[in-house]
Amino acid sequence: MPRSHYQAISSALGDVFESIEARAAAGRLSTDAQALPLDDRDVDAAHRTKIGVCILTVTGTMMAGGWAISTIQNWTFVQGLYWAFQTTTTVGYGDEVIDLTNNATMLFVGVYALVSVGVVGGAFTSMSTAKEEARAEKKRRALLRRRLDAGMIAGLDKTGRGVDRAEFVCGMLVAMGKLSNEDVSPLLR
Repeated sequence: MPRSHYQAISSALGDVFESIEARAAAGRLSTDAQALPLDDRDVDAAHRTKIGVCILTVTGTMMAGGWAISTIQNWTFVQGLYWAFQTTTTVGYGDEVIDLTNNATMLFVGVYALVSVGVVGGAFTSMSTAKEEARAEKKRRALLRRRLDAGMIAGLDKTGRGVDRAEFVCGMLVAMGKLSNEDVSPLLR
């Protein structure tokens, strides 16, 4: 990076620290750690709730499709649910054949197939991101609960000349998982 980039980053970090120091001196600085619960049960509960909503959404979509097609085709609900499961999961064994002589039936089947596959895709995406979001929130909270001690400060010293503001900020960003050591190493030379 050109020297002017380092100077700009350094200047920006200096401004941030001056603002923090001024707020701390004025007594307007609080830590998020004080407001955090002592454990992460609320994070786990939110994760379980999100997973539950996704499962209920997929189940509800399949049941609604099963009920609708069973009504349209004069099938039992179980046959309709079986068809909805095949359609939603895109398995399509072909053993439940729909009478496509009616335009309304063709329209329903087409719309249901598109919507249900989208719902399942969205639900699986939401479930996978929920796990990652919970993990990231627990990591953030653990970092906020951690007390700053001599060992932690010594671990932030990359130059051997003590920890300056840039090393502290970069070290905290790495600890939070926002940046990697490779991202910050050019800044700390």
